[in-house]
Amino acid sequence: MQQRIKLLISWLVSEGFAKNQEDLGRSIGINSKSYLSQLISGKKNNEELVNKLIDIDKRISKTWLLTGEGSMLNNNTSSVVQNNYQGNNVNGGSSVIEEKSDKEYLEIIKKQSEQLSKSQQQIDRLLTLLENK
Repeated sequence: MQQRIKLLISWLVSEGFAKNQEDLGRSIGINSKSYLSQLISGKKNNEELVNKLIDIDKRISKTWLLTGEGSMLNNNTSSVVQNNYQGNNVNGGSSVIEEKSDKEYLEIIKKQSEQLSKSQQQIDRLLTLLENK
């Protein structure tokens, strides 16, 4: 299980949930670098660590982490993302990222396109006013 925990931590760091292992530990409430190392190595009961890692992203498979069976990430689930060092979700708490259908994505794109068009029209009007001064 220790190898899977290390693999998961590497993945979480590469996905931007934290800068490094120590930063990830702090983000899940484990401030002692030594204690975190003991949890990862299995020298301490790492059930606490497993549960905290799974809470970072709901796609993480607890079965895979505990037994090695299946994939590291579950498919077709929403994920919960905590704050990361890149500044995402800086207001605290967790953000739920919901999966949407193609139709919903197309509607979002259409609305964004309309907003972009309106913004461009406003920019063009401002440029015209500035040129006429």
